[in-house]
Amino acid sequence: MAVDEGDGSVAILAWQDDPSVRLVCGPAGELRLHAIELSAWQAIDLPRRWDDPDRERDEPPYAQLAALLARVRSSLFAWMEVLDHLRAT
Repeated sequence: MAVDEGDGSVAILAWQDDPSVRLVCGPAGELRLHAIELSAWQAIDLPRRWDDPDRERDEPPYAQLAALLARVRSSLFAWMEVLDHLRAT
């Protein structure tokens, strides 16, 4: 996710790569799922600590963190549902 800063520059606030999968070939030639990697990051605005006690405080990051963790949680549940049929029986 990119945001125009208004001065001609662009700030990158989030990034997500394509999923990568590692497979292992078993003794009988079957492919076994060894790992799935999901690479991503998101910037969170952290409040600054001002020397001036009269200066208005920055907003705490609680809402941003809650939204980020909710997206991670829902993504993990979606992956679990999609991959459930690959489990050995």
